[in-house]
Amino acid sequence: TLFHYLVRVDENTVRFKELIKAVEEYCASRTLPPAVARKIRTHFEFQHRKNASGTEKVFNQMPRSLKVRVASAQHFRQVQVAWVFSRCHPQFLNQVVIALRERYVMPLEVLFNRGDGSRELLWCIGGSLHVRKGDTHITTVRSDIGPGQVVGEIAFFLGIQQPYTVSATGAGDVTLLVLSGGDYDDILGTYPEQADVIIQNLLRRFSLDKYGADVGDANPSSLQVSLEEEEREEFESLRELIRDAIVRRNEDSLAQMTYAASEGDVDTVRALAARGLDLDAHDYDRRTTLHRAAAEGNAKVVALLCALGADPNAQDRWGMTPLKDAVDGSHAAVAAELRDRGARLNLE
Repeated sequence: TLFHYLVRVDENTVRFKELIKAVEEYCASRTLPPAVARKIRTHFEFQHRKNASGTEKVFNQMPRSLKVRVASAQHFRQVQVAWVFSRCHPQFLNQVVIALRERYVMPLEVLFNRGDGSRELLWCIGGSLHVRKGDTHITTVRSDIGPGQVVGEIAFFLGIQQPYTVSATGAGDVTLLVLSGGDYDDILGTYPEQADVIIQNLLRRFSLDKYGADVGDANPSSLQVSLEEEEREEFESLRELIRDAIVRRNEDSLAQMTYAASEGDVDTVRALAARGLDLDAHDYDRRTTLHRAAAEGNAKVVALLCALGADPNAQDRWGMTPLKDAVDGSHAAVAAELRDRGARLNLE
């Protein structure tokens, strides 16, 4: 009824006034400069105005089956056409869509600064954003050119600092969709293989292989072909940043894999392999995960690695193979497994 509507609106107004009073007390107790205090109050007034309809509360109270349908109808296209999610499984994309939350940003508000470590992936679905590097304008992200306008993807997926400062333009308010790092990690718990698909999309866009090496200029990406000289310089700078991140990521993954192999942790080895780690990747001494597992006598890990395609005849820098490690360690079961997989013993 109209009466109940008016009561509800009045309750919202009372709560907002209480919030503003708390904000003023907060600013006064900390003796904040007037300009800062005004900015804080403006922020809460803006968010109250944008969220006055209570639509987010309605969505949160829906059963999950309805949430899926509503979120998919509203935002699935935004996720599906984002380049970084190319070739991802539709069920994985559905989980991403459900995890998205709307956020409203005032004109000129900064979303993140260059060097920030925040982990959020953003879609610009209303308004526009400026992307800058210091005083240099890099690009403008505009929602009106179509869905899939993602921001912050490099830092989000590679776990590095933000390479750019991103802020709303002065033209008007901005509406965002936000995927938090925590929600993304939860989704990957069910779809771990999708992380490798996303990394491959990043590498393909910047013409790098999974080791961070150049794939050559014979088939440059469409993005590279369309770049002007200044844009190409920035592209190459970002490419080097990604290359370094991939190298560090591979080194960290290899360290985790070899440690798990030496400890006989089959589940961790399988999970890391599912993320696309090269099974024949090696350390400075060219010793692979299979070398480590064989030397420690972990037969189940050796069997898993061989079944997944690890090279049983890989040699370290001293010419040692996994089979030679197994023999030297008197690990008969491991040696038998390796021989069955085609390993050869070099006694020279």
